[in-house]
Amino acid sequence: MPATEHHLIATISQLSKATDLAAVRGLLMQIAHMLPVDRLDLMVEYWAVSGEARRLWFSNVDDGRSSVVNVPDIDFIFGAGSRQELTQAEPSESARLGPSTDFQTFDLPEGVRVKTRQVMEFPAGVGLPHRLVLSLTQEDGSASTEAALTNASRLILAASRISLMRIFKAALEHVKDQTLTPRELECLKWAALGKTGADTAKILTVSEATVAFHLKNAISKMHAASKAHAVALALSRGWIDLRGFH
Repeated sequence: MPATEHHLIATISQLSKATDLAAVRGLLMQIAHMLPVDRLDLMVEYWAVSGEARRLWFSNVDDGRSSVVNVPDIDFIFGAGSRQELTQAEPSESARLGPSTDFQTFDLPEGVRVKTRQVMEFPAGVGLPHRLVLSLTQEDGSASTEAALTNASRLILAASRISLMRIFKAALEHVKDQTLTPRELECLKWAALGKTGADTAKILTVSEATVAFHLKNAISKMHAASKAHAVALALSRGWIDLRGFH
């Protein structure tokens, strides 16, 4: 294996182990320099904990969309800090093309530019990425370089998914810790299992009024419309685990 190819694979491997957005961006920029491309763009779509659809951009071209890295990840992802690079999602070109696990090549214009794009979609709860779009653009691309980009792109997307899921899950855990108390989470868990307030009170050996108090607080903190809504949000965010319960 050529040294440059070995270095590329090693850098992609580091990308899969990244634990913050700054590291993801830095490694993607390194990868862009190793590839025969003029531009690398990675777009991440996710639902914020507020339910708002958002996008996160990484690009080696400074056009005002690439990631801000001077604020904590939790603030950047969920908007408590800078929102400069967070935008409400609009139908994108890639969305109009539809989801695909195959690479698509576009010659724009008149064969001058070759753009290779892959769209990766996967089920995920609120606050986690559910769609990644990787685009690589090069001038006067040949068939051989296109094949090389196809192979590299598959690895880049897979590594990006691993690291971004890790980063977003860590941010969600922080939100959970800052939002709900252990007792509020317990009450939501038993509500998810169909227990009434009286049932939960007996299980936790507290009064029914105490259970109602904790559920009311959880509903308010999560900006939920009802107890059922709060339970659904907690389940979708992975905040309560029902495994082992029947």
